[in-house]
Amino acid sequence: MTAPASAPAIDGDRLRGIELTDGHTVPRAAAFLFPRMVPRDEPLTDRGCAKDETGCRHRPHRHRRRLGRR
Repeated sequence: MTAPASAPAIDGDRLRGIELTDGHTVPRAAAFLFPRMVPRDEPLTDRGCAKDETGCRHRPHRHRRRLGRR
């Protein structure tokens, strides 16, 4: 099993590899990283919306309306 990545190994302005948490470096010429998604949810929080266990925001249920037939 491979240890998790801890940092890019840089030589000057070039990527040399990926440093792992166990101290090893895996040689690489390129790396693809996913951006960390951080919501800007202050306006929702200010209006009383709460997060669930997955981090999704939900509005308060003041006037719940049913959709469909009456």
